[in-house]
Amino acid sequence: MARRTIWPVMAAGGLLLGLAAITGAALSGPSADAQSNPTDDDHEVWITETGFNPQSCTVRRSDNVRFVNKSSSVRDVVFDDLTVPGEPNTPLSTGDIQPGGSSTSFSFDIGGSNSYHDKYTPAFTGSISTTVGGAVLCSQQTPTPTPPSATPTPPRSPACGVQAGCAIVPGVSRDD
Repeated sequence: MARRTIWPVMAAGGLLLGLAAITGAALSGPSADAQSNPTDDDHEVWITETGFNPQSCTVRRSDNVRFVNKSSSVRDVVFDDLTVPGEPNTPLSTGDIQPGGSSTSFSFDIGGSNSYHDKYTPAFTGSISTTVGGAVLCSQQTPTPTPPSATPTPPRSPACGVQAGCAIVPGVSRDD
């Protein structure tokens, strides 16, 4: 009797593992493959409060790229021109990435440029290009510091004119 109850559980477990393998193999355009060849380079694209960093990334074919959510909001990276294999109306995406989390690694086995955007903030856009033997350019950029805003000069009072003692520039007065 124990064999009858264990066998269906084992068969169901085997079926689930088989489905997981088929699902992973189906994503071979860029493939969602967490277990990659250890000789491949791994790259990260950060999703910050202001967008993707780097916004543009060039990697070698078969390099792995994963998206890391460094923002405080849930993110979902959707590829603009790539679809789930066998489902031409379903855009390829990372699925929801929680703050502090990361996506599965994607391996880009086809050449060209693949643009993407954040599902929840469509203004956040980026692209990943693949190269054969070319330079790899996929590292985070240091944010450009925002220069301090200049204090605007207050307008000169029309009543001032060119009278002695009237302020021309803040902190500078004219005495005749």
